Amino acid sequence: MRDQRPQFIKDLMGDYYDLCMDPDNYRSNKGLDSKTHQTRKSNTLIYSKLYQMQSDLKDKLNSAKTLDEVNRAIDLFVGQLNKLPLKERLQMISAVNSMNMDLPLKSYYGSENAKVIIPVFDKPATSQLNDSYAAQVLRENLPNRLKESIELVPKPDPQKIIKQLREVDSAYANAYKTLGEKQAEFDQLRIELAGRTNSDMTKPIFDSQILDSSTNKDLLRLAGLEKEMNHLKEQMTRTEAAAVRKYEEIYRSKERQAVALGIAKDPMLKSMFSSDLRSKALELDAVIKEQRALKEKLLHQDPALVSQADKDALAKLTEKMRILEKAFDEKYGSSLDSLIKIPGSGVEVVTDVFQKILADPKQLIVTSPAVYINRELPLTINPSTGQFVIGTPRDAEYFKNMAGSEAYQSKDSTKAFELAFGFVNDTNSPSDPGFIRDRWCVAFSNWSLLKANLGDAVPDFDQFIKDCAKNNLINKSDMTVNTEAVVNYYSHGLGEFKRTELTFANNDQNVNIERERRSAYQELANSLIRENPTSLTLRVKEDLNKKGHTISLIRNAPNSNGQITYTVVDSGNSKMNGTIFDPSNPLDSVLGSDGIDNAYRSYLPRRYDLIK
Repeated sequence: MRDQRPQFIKDLMGDYYDLCMDPDNYRSNKGLDSKTHQTRKSNTLIYSKLYQMQSDLKDKLNSAKTLDEVNRAIDLFVGQLNKLPLKERLQMISAVNSMNMDLPLKSYYGSENAKVIIPVFDKPATSQLNDSYAAQVLRENLPNRLKESIELVPKPDPQKIIKQLREVDSAYANAYKTLGEKQAEFDQLRIELAGRTNSDMTKPIFDSQILDSSTNKDLLRLAGLEKEMNHLKEQMTRTEAAAVRKYEEIYRSKERQAVALGIAKDPMLKSMFSSDLRSKALELDAVIKEQRALKEKLLHQDPALVSQADKDALAKLTEKMRILEKAFDEKYGSSLDSLIKIPGSGVEVVTDVFQKILADPKQLIVTSPAVYINRELPLTINPSTGQFVIGTPRDAEYFKNMAGSEAYQSKDSTKAFELAFGFVNDTNSPSDPGFIRDRWCVAFSNWSLLKANLGDAVPDFDQFIKDCAKNNLINKSDMTVNTEAVVNYYSHGLGEFKRTELTFANNDQNVNIERERRSAYQELANSLIRENPTSLTLRVKEDLNKKGHTISLIRNAPNSNGQITYTVVDSGNSKMNGTIFDPSNPLDSVLGSDGIDNAYRSYLPRRYDLIK
């Protein structure tokens, strides 16, 4: 009977193929000794089993009508594969890769060679002034108005601020005085020791025991003085830096106010900017002038004659001014800072935050869409899960390790801080790196969802959050994420964003939290069995103010029965990260249980997102 085995299996098995076909004559034909022949003959059954597994998989794939049937057939295949010893398992993985060119991929992906063309993100969207009359006015008048307004605000002089510290900070003044005294004593002692010690003043040069004893005592006193001085200098440096930083913040606030006020009063520009910006700037300016006038009046009076009513009026005006300044900075700070950063007359490129303070950006600005480049990437099978993935496959272990190192939301993670610092630096984020790191759980979970599904079509995490920030998918000041927009942006039409609410109940006394939580995790488990996703994001807790935490679940390799479990990937909790969620036993899994090991046992899971 003619052998029906595909040629690629024959090529893969090589000599083993000949051994399988005719084991009795194989030894003599190859001239093998008895031991080698016996070893190869003992492998005949193994490779026969491998062939049978491949043959069964091939039959299932050829009869598959949907991509889901293809995935489930491979799940069963990979589960059986993982039971084999390591050597045979690696041989079978090689066989799977060889089979890629023979799988019925064309009907699903439109490519004979199991490759896909993906539009990979290259450059962010850019905005610039158009050629309208209004844009021309803005282009010609804004640079000078910015320059004039900014020059009205005196820039803080660090040396002057440090000098004034002695007048307003008694602790600093005392440290300054003490340092001077210690320095004088130190200098005098150095002079006295110059003739009694070697050149670097580390030991006496005289042999006399009495002199040596005296000199040694002076050397100890010199070292002590130097230590005290260094300590005082460090204290003063910290105080000086804090004072300069405080005045610089005040300067930036006054700078914004001056720019906004200048625009509000400019007959050529005021109609092009938001009416709310103009009215708030004028309101704040009026209160500042009123407070300044009253303060000036009281300064010229005898303090003993100042009435309590005037004191109360000044305090009330000062508080009102501070409230208005804070509200103004919170609403317009980033936009005005962006405007101020425009060098000279270079207002051709307009930032997104700048658009927020214009009356009608559509009349002034044209936005070029983000640029993509088409890249051909191979479609491979992830040997861990049996799922198709674009480019290099990543398994659950990869995402778990990322959540515990580069993306770990803890002050103990140096790698995470460095990543956050790079984000802040590259995107000009106004926030502290530690603040950003503490709030990127949704961004990391979205990235895990996309990366697990699409592989190399999605950049690594650090570049991912930078790209999202540049395209207004993530707020770079607090990491607020538009999940649907992020998923749709990167999925390139290869999947559809799907969000499912698990419960609408709140964590309050009107609901049985334990019962509701169990019901929600059972619903999640049923969905995982039904949908069979590669990964998903899960909102494990959320308060009434919508603040909470998001994790992701990444699909694991199936067991020998084709059964699937998921690895919990949690960038915020090291004890939960890496635990297993079993859809067949959700309430016995750490995440779904009532046990003390479950960090989220007191919270209701809110919703999950996946790519379908």
